[in-house]
Amino acid sequence: MDLSPFGQDKMPPGLPWPGGTDVVLSIFREFDVSSSRYKMNGVSWTPSSIPVLLQILSGARFGQELLPKGSIYPLSPNKVIELSLPGRGQGSAYFSVVRSAGSDVYNFESPVRSDTVNTGVGKGNITIRFLTDNAGPWFLHCHIDIHLQLYVLYSRPRLFSADNSLSDTSTHQWPRPGFR
Repeated sequence: MDLSPFGQDKMPPGLPWPGGTDVVLSIFREFDVSSSRYKMNGVSWTPSSIPVLLQILSGARFGQELLPKGSIYPLSPNKVIELSLPGRGQGSAYFSVVRSAGSDVYNFESPVRSDTVNTGVGKGNITIRFLTDNAGPWFLHCHIDIHLQLYVLYSRPRLFSADNSLSDTSTHQWPRPGFR
């Protein structure tokens, strides 16, 4: 079966080699035996009684006030981001999957474009690329119910802000200019 992009440029953003982007990020998963909780890059998630995204979009509070330190990755606008992660990713309207589950091979010629991706079983990682051309908060999270109950994978969201709007203390205006 040929899985190639439909109606999109075939090349992912950036240069055609690993790390050929403006920003390279990696998310690592670990299990803390003492607390029986999973962590991403050393940070565990504690859910809020009011959904975090609702609070941010309403302008009530900023992401840094709501989320554990290390959960927010401010990104400058119009930058190419390469992200390696262990788990499902969902965020930008479309991203290019340049390395998929269970593979060490990068595909820079005709990567699949999607808004959701699965890393498969075990310790597989994926590498995605996207352009920060949609200002505002983006969440990477998991949709598997048991993971939501256990706070595993991305049920503890990693929050990316494409315009540093989550740290801008001068205004609570929402939506931010350029949001779509």
